[in-house]
Amino acid sequence: MSLVKKQQRALVAVVLAACAAGCAANPSPPPVVDTARETAAPTTTSAARSAREEPKRTSISVGIDPLSNGFNPHLLADSTPFVRSLADLVLPSAFVAGAPNPDLVISAEQIEPAPEVAQTVRYVLTPESQWSDGTPVSGNDFVYLWQSMRDTPGVLGEAGYRAIADVRTTGGGKTVEVDFAHPIAQWQGLFSHLLPAHLMQGTDFEAGMRETIPASAGRYMVRAVDRARGTVELSRNDRFWGSNPAATELLIFRPVRGTTEGADQLRSHQLSYLDITPAETSVQAFSLVPESRVHSMTTGRELALTMSVTSPTLADAPLREALSALIDVPALARLAAGRSADLAVPEHPVPEVAEETLNLLRERAAAQPLRIAADPTDGQAAAAVRGLADSLVGLGVQAQAINADLSEVAEQGLGAGEVDAVVSWRSSEPDAVEAASRYSCPVETLRGSNLSGYCSPETQDVIGAVLAGAEAPEALRAVEETEHLSVPLLRETRLMVAGPEVEGLPESPEQWQGLTTAAQWTKR
Repeated sequence: MSLVKKQQRALVAVVLAACAAGCAANPSPPPVVDTARETAAPTTTSAARSAREEPKRTSISVGIDPLSNGFNPHLLADSTPFVRSLADLVLPSAFVAGAPNPDLVISAEQIEPAPEVAQTVRYVLTPESQWSDGTPVSGNDFVYLWQSMRDTPGVLGEAGYRAIADVRTTGGGKTVEVDFAHPIAQWQGLFSHLLPAHLMQGTDFEAGMRETIPASAGRYMVRAVDRARGTVELSRNDRFWGSNPAATELLIFRPVRGTTEGADQLRSHQLSYLDITPAETSVQAFSLVPESRVHSMTTGRELALTMSVTSPTLADAPLREALSALIDVPALARLAAGRSADLAVPEHPVPEVAEETLNLLRERAAAQPLRIAADPTDGQAAAAVRGLADSLVGLGVQAQAINADLSEVAEQGLGAGEVDAVVSWRSSEPDAVEAASRYSCPVETLRGSNLSGYCSPETQDVIGAVLAGAEAPEALRAVEETEHLSVPLLRETRLMVAGPEVEGLPESPEQWQGLTTAAQWTKR
């Protein structure tokens, strides 16, 4: 049964470099005169030559996985490794790596709360902070992100925002006070990747960044997105007010659709760096390119099957346990990744399930085949769903693979019983807010990080303790052990490759942090 789309995607106009050219806080270097282009004609003045010549622009080309959906890092459907790195380069955050971001905040601290609230945090923003169109970064951006994360299905880490009772601003919007109805120990993780409220308000949060990021308050801004070619170009944000502006003027991201293509472009210096999903022979092929530096790493994300408690077939925990017992995780990991090399397979102890329970699962699936969804633009998730459906059919459990947008699955498909399970990415080592979001009761039928829809008053008490810091996130593992809500299928592996011309990377590849640090790279 296909999903019924509730909303039409809206396109957001690109508001970019035209505004950034004037009133620059840190202007670009003056044009460099190319003496090789000077004419010998005595009547041609130096000023006339300079007027005709374009400034020299430094650039680095980077290979990435092909683009999938939009560019909103807060949406499950959009949150790819590239989109998260892009957000680090373009969007401002109150805290970076657990410490206050001095470019955005003068101070961020807890203050004495009012009697009716549990906790209050005050942020004082730097007076110079501004978006690339000249609009100040303000409390309005905090309010917009809070309300959007609270009310939108299919977002990541919503539990922390749902604990907020109010956001108040003073001082021309540069002082922001956040009141929490429930205490949040890890409040520093909130208000990362603020969005330009003055451009986003009135648009669909799920679709407002489908085509671009309309304004920047980071070291770079989005200059162009070419969907047909799959390229994204960033230009240095000349309105960036903070320390260490971008060292290279242009970053150009190009899709790499195969190991041979990527190695050829690295060898010919069409690409200087790659951050991609590896294939079977990627490490070997890139390591053979002269002077290349190669690093493969397992990240903190995993591909997982999440089963819905509102599914007509999987509403009962014993049947969810029976389904998990039929899943060959190592085989699905190979199918999803399309490789057996550099493969990180999660642990999955196979439960012992009575034959009667397995037969009941087969009977229910015979009456209504299991509908397992994945985003068709996510090649690994889609491959996992197809392989899972085929393997279940071979074991006597009728199942169908469904291609569906994850935002629609979260908004309607799961809650309405149109989808029984979904394969998507999540954190393999969730922090307190991520763990709480995974098991917090959904708002009506809308699903956020809690794609299963599981809701229990007892669990909510544990979630409150986890958010307050009284319990560790591991306290919620008991939910999985008793309710059998999900099965991890594949740990994410990233491959980073640098050519000899890229400077600014640590000497040891093990210390590389990926595209997040690209603002400090230069090209020799």
